[in-house]
Amino acid sequence: MLAIDNLSASYGPLMALSGITLNLAPAARVGIFGHNGAGKTTLLKCIVGAHAPSAGSVTFEEHRSLRETSRPRCARASPTCPRATTSFRICR
Repeated sequence: MLAIDNLSASYGPLMALSGITLNLAPAARVGIFGHNGAGKTTLLKCIVGAHAPSAGSVTFEEHRSLRETSRPRCARASPTCPRATTSFRICR
């Protein structure tokens, strides 16, 4: 289970996330959608430990992970799939 409680994150004075709360059941499949600059990547970085949140907590499988380094957290978390950088040709 993934639990995010009142998560906030910023880059200097710019607030990227504010008060995000989310609870996901085991084996849940979720997509994160939003406009450019909406905070999607920042949310994923906070979940895997690549960006330190300014407030709130992330708990994955009973491990509260705010104070944990990113390596153990990444070993337990689901992988992210960034946007493809290549184009595909449609054959007809």
